[in-house]
Amino acid sequence: MKKAIYAGTALFFVIISTTAHAQFSKGNKFVEASLGSIRFSSNDSKTEYGTSTSKSDGRSFSFDLYPAVGFFIADNLAVGGEVDIYFGSNKNNTYNSSGIKTNESKTNSVNLGVGPFVRYYFAGDNKSKFYGQAGGFFSSDVSYNSESRLYSGSGVYQGVSKTEYNKKPVNISANIRVGWNRMLTETIALNASLGYQFSRSTYTYSYRSIPAIGPETVSPQYKYTGTSNNVLWNLGFTMFLPSGGKHPVKKK
Repeated sequence: MKKAIYAGTALFFVIISTTAHAQFSKGNKFVEASLGSIRFSSNDSKTEYGTSTSKSDGRSFSFDLYPAVGFFIADNLAVGGEVDIYFGSNKNNTYNSSGIKTNESKTNSVNLGVGPFVRYYFAGDNKSKFYGQAGGFFSSDVSYNSESRLYSGSGVYQGVSKTEYNKKPVNISANIRVGWNRMLTETIALNASLGYQFSRSTYTYSYRSIPAIGPETVSPQYKYTGTSNNVLWNLGFTMFLPSGGKHPVKKK
């Protein structure tokens, strides 16, 4: 009787373990959607030069969406593709010492990136598991609008200056992350990750001035090249799809 109880108990834990970890088996796949890198900032500043003073205030907001799909080529090891959809908005106003607005600038942009990744699940239990991931993106702006409305010292509208790309941005980045999946059901898990990203960007641009009175003018072409280092964080959900599209079945 005791042997039967021991055997039944052992079989129960084997079944639970197999079901819980079946999501990370070779041949399975997953789809993922995460929201990340939400940034909101505000600034108020004052500049003094001689007897003159100017003030400015601004607000900026941006976030990223990260849809992804992965395929397990071995137990706990997945490769796949990820999309980075970036939305950003920035507004800034400048005022002279009399409190009259002299500049009003707005920038809105949408950037789309695609790239591969490799993910390895290395630690955890039957309810949650950690992973390490390395990947990268190739991205560029799909929508960009940046303009400044200019006013005289008495508040009279003078015209608008727009930033225009002569050559769209080319952004190349590489990133590493440590993530965590917490199983909510047999196939759906909470996903959270934290990582580091290095990016390099190049583009050329000009300023187009459209005065209230008079002809338009275009500035000489400028070229920008720069690098950035960023902290990445994601929060979303992962859906595991066992081989053949069937949910894992518990043995009785």
